[in-house]
Parts: sequence; structure tokens; C-alpha cells
Amino acid sequence: LADILNELSIDYDKDDNLIIKREIYANGKSICKVNSDIVSLADLNKIGDLIGDIHCQEDTFGLINPKNYLNFIVDEKIDALRSEYSLLLKEYKDVLSEYNNKVKENNEIKEKADFLKYQYNELKLAKLSVSEENDLKEQEHYLANYNSVLENISNFKSIYDDKNALDLIYESLSYLNKLKEYDKKYEELYNNLEEAYYNIEEITNNSLFKESNLEIDPHQLEDVQNRLGIYSDIRRKYKKTTSELVEYFEKLKEDLNLIDNFDDILKDIKIKLDNLYQKTYAKAIELRNERIKYAKILEKDIISNLEDLDLKNTNFKIEFNEIDENNISFNKDGIDVIDFKVSFNKGELLKPLSKVASGGELSRFMLALKTVMG
Repeated sequence: LADILNELSIDYDKDDNLIIKREIYANGKSICKVNSDIVSLADLNKIGDLIGDIHCQEDTFGLINPKNYLNFIVDEKIDALRSEYSLLLKEYKDVLSEYNNKVKENNEIKEKADFLKYQYNELKLAKLSVSEENDLKEQEHYLANYNSVLENISNFKSIYDDKNALDLIYESLSYLNKLKEYDKKYEELYNNLEEAYYNIEEITNNSLFKESNLEIDPHQLEDVQNRLGIYSDIRRKYKKTTSELVEYFEKLKEDLNLIDNFDDILKDIKIKLDNLYQKTYAKAIELRNERIKYAKILEKDIISNLEDLDLKNTNFKIEFNEIDENNISFNKDGIDVIDFKVSFNKGELLKPLSKVASGGELSRFMLALKTVMG
């Protein structure tokens, strides 16, 4: 409050009263003052929020719904525990969701396990490989054009065998050799031609042109095409490319591994889930115990305030739900469900506040509650 007053340059004495005034005129205009200094309505609201609480009739609606009651049982320690509980609850729910999804996934896979095993065995037997398929296509192209390959090799060899091309090149080297003795300018030409000669000689003697290497198995093309036919049939059957089939095979392996090792996988998740359950439950109990402590203080303080509000025979009790350890329900605020039980006359049984209190009693109860919490 002092910060706001200083910000607005309002003179005040810490030990004196603060005078707030608003004059509303018949024409609708108004003037707001704090200690005789004129301020805006927005600034007046800032100050008012810090020094008072305007109670409206609608405020008592919160007392009619027990779902709101936990919001009144709070202090710094309870608020910190509730935050810790919320983090544990989120982690627990995440693992619970993972556990349920694994169970569902396993059930779905088990229903089609035989079919998956059939597909896995079929693809395993096929031994598909993108690189092998590419190699087969190259082989097929070569073998399908084998006659043309032989013709071109024959023509190539005839140039050097029949026409003595290498001998002519070698003979031309002797002339360049003599020329370079007369002029160094011919030396580079000689070196280049000599290198070319030996390169050509190496090429013509390459094993690729030997007749023994040119012979092929007459069934080789058929074998390659049969193997490519397997690729084509499986692609058509599965409606996938070869690379997609390879990926699908790995996915099948994972799914079948999940089925085979599901009990161990589920056991590990269940251990983690049970551990988080115990931690979340322990934190919820810790939160509950702090609420019970605070509730006892709140009961006494509210009864005391209600006496000042001329409700001298009031008996008030904050009632917590019973805990069944075999049937715990984690809610966002813990495991607690509470009700405000009250009687306003001597000898009456405690009953839910929302059902027995009159409008006036509800208003005074809310005033007492706000006074205590304020």
C-alpha cells in the first residue's frame, strides 16, 4: 500500500487514518480522493483492493458447492505440498498412460501375431536389399545386351590386333625421340605420347577383353531375372517400394520381439508405475495431514468470528472423507473430499452448511471465513 501511495505522490502518516472518498453527482460524474488528493477510479481500485474486500451476495454461492471447500484449506506449506503432489501426479499419469498403451498395443499385435510371423518369415526368406536390387538391374542390363557387348569388344580389339595400332604408335615414338634431340620443344610431346602408349597397352591387355572372361552361363540372365521377379512380386503384394519393405521387415522384427518379451517390458513399466503410485499416495497423505491440522485451526477461528457476528451457539466441523487404501482416487488437488458441517443452535446435529444455512447465516459465515483467511 505504501508503494502505491508513494507512486501516486499522496501524503500520508503511517500512524494516521487513510481517508478514501468518492463523490458521485447526479449527472453521473464522480471525484475520487485519498487524503484530499484527487486520484483516478483505477488508482482508487488499486488501493481499495489492498485494504478491504467488498462482499457481494454472489460470493456465498461458493459455500453452496463443497467442491470449492479445499480452496479455503490452504497456507504456504499446503500450497507447496499441493505443487509437489501435482508434479508426482502428472508423472504417475504419464507412466500409467504408457502402461495402458503398451497393454493395448500388445493385445492388438497378438490378435494378428500369426499373420505378422507369416510376413516376417516371407520377407526374411526373400532377403531383400536395395543395393542387391540395383546390382541385379545392372547385371540384367549387361546380360540382356550381351551380343552387343561382344560385338563392341571384338571391334575394339580388332583395331589394335588387326590394324597394328600400337605398333604404329610405338613407331611414331621413335621419330619424336629423334626430334627432341634437336629441339627440347618436342620432349613434352614425346612424354605425353609415351604415357598414352603404355596406357593403351595396359587397356588392351586388360582381363576384361580375354575370351575366358567373356564367357557367361547361358542361364545367368534367367537367374537374375528370376531374382528380380521376386522383388517385383513382393513389391506388388505389399504395395511398398523395396526400401519401404526393408523398413517394414525391421518393424515386424520389433513387433514380434515385443510379443516375445512383452511380459518383461510390462513388468519393468509396472515396477516404475507402482513406485510412482506409492510416492504420489505418500505425498497425498502428507498433504491431507497438513490440511487436517489447518482445518482444526480454521474451525476454531471461524466459530470465534461467528460469535462476534451474533451466532453464539454455532458448532462448526470440517469433515474429511474416509480413505480406502484399496480404492484410491487421485484428483488434481489430492485424495481429499471435504464438507463443511454446521449447526447454528444448541442440541442440533451437524449438517452440511449448503443445506441448513439461511441467506443471512451464509453471508455471516462467508464474512467470518474471509476474515480468517484475510
